[in-house]
Amino acid sequence: MADDMINISALEEQMNEVNKKFEEFRKITEETSKKVFHEAVSTFFKNFPEVYAVRWEQYTPYFNDGDTCTFSVGVPCFFSMKDFEDDIKDDYEYNSWARPSDYVYRSAADKNNKYWETYQEQLDKYEALEKELGPRLEEIQKGVKQFSNLFNKINDDSMLAMFGDHVQITVTSKGIDIDEYEHD
Repeated sequence: MADDMINISALEEQMNEVNKKFEEFRKITEETSKKVFHEAVSTFFKNFPEVYAVRWEQYTPYFNDGDTCTFSVGVPCFFSMKDFEDDIKDDYEYNSWARPSDYVYRSAADKNNKYWETYQEQLDKYEALEKELGPRLEEIQKGVKQFSNLFNKINDDSMLAMFGDHVQITVTSKGIDIDEYEHD
């Protein structure tokens, strides 16, 4: 009967070792993620000084219609200095350098559309940007896409560890601002 008894202290010791290794791995991944992120940001702003700011939100929803509320990181938005200063900050997935969608082109072509002026402003802004930047615009667009792809590869747990929950992060060449974020 004594051979059938569980050796609790040996199992606890093994579990403590597993937990210790897990914590060590978590710290290594956090530090590596921070390093990669900061290197990417530094390189991005050095190569694309026309991009003034990158901003996103990350949070755990307070309510999810009965489903589990899980932390997630929002889509990064890319701003020129003018757009940032003009306070175009609440547009979902905003990108100062993005080509307007086909929908915008179609809507701007229809002068009877009640939002025609808004769509035409978007087209005029983009055409002015094309004229001002020429081939550089395409380089910026590629850089934004590259940065977005890298950004999306960062694990949500790493982003949570780096910046926190219920926050809006704004990254510029001068640094990182983390603000409380109201949502839901």
